[in-house]
Amino acid sequence: MYLKYGNIEHVYRNLLSKYGVRSQLVIFMEELSELIQQLSKLYRSIAFGQSFSIEGLLSELVDVDLMRDQLLTYINISYKKDEIDQLYQKVLDEKFNKIVKEGFQDER
Repeated sequence: MYLKYGNIEHVYRNLLSKYGVRSQLVIFMEELSELIQQLSKLYRSIAFGQSFSIEGLLSELVDVDLMRDQLLTYINISYKKDEIDQLYQKVLDEKFNKIVKEGFQDER
């Protein structure tokens, strides 16, 4: 995903080794919480006209993406990568097909 940064999986492996999986899971949960706060601010902006910073939302989306990729690296290390890749793609396809179907349901 982040090809311009080189072998990012190597970086994730080093971070997991340096800080440990438990610590990185806590950081991931914190980043998810911060994203939820930004989504709440976006909601208040839409619903009530309150000020909103798109930069704040994008920053948290990037943080969550980076931590998600780190978690996937851990899963690929701990389990059989090929099986995980296949299962991930299967789940992604099912969920994507569901939202596409829902998105076209009302169109005629």
